[in-house]
Amino acid sequence: MQNCVEKIGAVWEEDYDGFFTRNPYAIERRMRDQPFGPVDALHYHNFIEIGYCYSGNGIFFIDGKTLLFHAPCVTVVYPGQLHLERSVGNERSKWQFFAFRADKLMAGIPSLYAQLPFGCAKAESTLVSGESIISLVKEVQQEYESGFPNKLECMQGLLIAILARHSRLPRGTNSEDRHTNLDKISAVLTYINAHFQEELDADMLAKWAHMHPATMRRLFNEAIGETAVSYIRRLRVSAACSLLRGTGRSVTEIASEVGYGSLSSFNRHFYELCACSPSEYRKKH
Repeated sequence: MQNCVEKIGAVWEEDYDGFFTRNPYAIERRMRDQPFGPVDALHYHNFIEIGYCYSGNGIFFIDGKTLLFHAPCVTVVYPGQLHLERSVGNERSKWQFFAFRADKLMAGIPSLYAQLPFGCAKAESTLVSGESIISLVKEVQQEYESGFPNKLECMQGLLIAILARHSRLPRGTNSEDRHTNLDKISAVLTYINAHFQEELDADMLAKWAHMHPATMRRLFNEAIGETAVSYIRRLRVSAACSLLRGTGRSVTEIASEVGYGSLSSFNRHFYELCACSPSEYRKKH
């Protein structure tokens, strides 16, 4: 599926700020397959964004924290929160996103608007897997795709209900049905994504996380579906692909920059994951 953007209430424009300034009551929907790879494009908005992952799994980076997601789940991202989704496994995760101006949407209910955590939203509270909120987001999706003339008003009511439900969740929990094993491994993932260019192995990561190596390996496999070594290798090769496409650096320089001390190991791992050599990849892209 290719990325596509749709809007209710206005014509699509490239400038988010301009769009919501001219169309303050509009609701934007995006459909996106999230890519694999390292954290390389954190971004933030000046509006609320509700995401619905309906297929796949991966890693959600939010305000310096790393959270694991498995479909179905919902993200509620407030203005100013730096974030990014990345897929893991064999298939890209599939998402729908709804963006809107909460100050306009909730102008008639200032008491609820005042309860929303603008500027102090907790990263751990962003990811939600509880069925009550997921079912509301599904209703938003159904209304968006319906042909009813009052669907915008209905969507606005549903989005207000989602924010109200989300505001009830205890701060510092990542779901209504907490995934303990995922929480335990999140710190390890955060560390890997910040240090994958350095020398890392499973025993070193277990020691850093104050976990027994066997426990760390088991939890990592359960959460990500591959070993820590395999995940690090995938991150390094993904970072190398970005450098091959976007820079003129030599293959040797890129191998060193993404964490390889041996060019032969880099070439072997690159071929295993991309089915071509780094030089061939650069020519194709």
